Amino acid sequence: MKVTVFVKQYEKALNDAANAMIETLNVINTPEFETMEGWKLKNENKVDKIYAKRFAIGKIFTLRTTLDIPREKLFVEHWNNFEEAAYRNKNTSLAEKIVILTPHVEIIHYAMKDSGLMKGRDFVTTRIYRYINGDIIEAARSYDTDEVKRYKTKTRGNLLLGSGRFRIHPEDPQKTIVDYIICLDFNGPNLTKPAAESILSKFILQDAEHAREAVEELKNHICVNR
Repeated sequence: MKVTVFVKQYEKALNDAANAMIETLNVINTPEFETMEGWKLKNENKVDKIYAKRFAIGKIFTLRTTLDIPREKLFVEHWNNFEEAAYRNKNTSLAEKIVILTPHVEIIHYAMKDSGLMKGRDFVTTRIYRYINGDIIEAARSYDTDEVKRYKTKTRGNLLLGSGRFRIHPEDPQKTIVDYIICLDFNGPNLTKPAAESILSKFILQDAEHAREAVEELKNHICVNR
């Protein structure tokens, strides 16, 4: 059901989204976030690095990367075309918008594919975005509801915080600097804490790589249609 009307039953979703934004700003506004001082390097590849630090909400993982696409074009694709954009990620097995509460707040449902011995998870989240100090800040967290059934046999995970900061590159306005901010509980008894953190780090690195691939596909598509 895709409904562009706010009703009383979704008041909690709006409040949860607002609280997720507050939590996100609490992380972003710490001076150490820009330099990663006090954050621990958890994983890396040839392009990206993942850092982690414990906050009151839990252990937060973050990755900063640069994408070769203008900020507004990237965010419109990410937000407005959520389903299509999500399916470009090879880890995605489901992506759907459930309710559009306002132009800036909506409830989405997505699921991850199985990864090795770990069964895929599905998530129902409420997400919000705002323009703050010239940046686009997105914040999301799990929304507890019985309206959205689990996808197939997936275990429902708990996204404590899932955020992004989208900045125009100061040296090249045709590029975007993106910060991923993730804190989640996969749920289920089949994962130890070290294993869960390792899998999460791997997924974040893969998401950044998939984002770069999607940007190249989008650029090629635009060129073909000119």
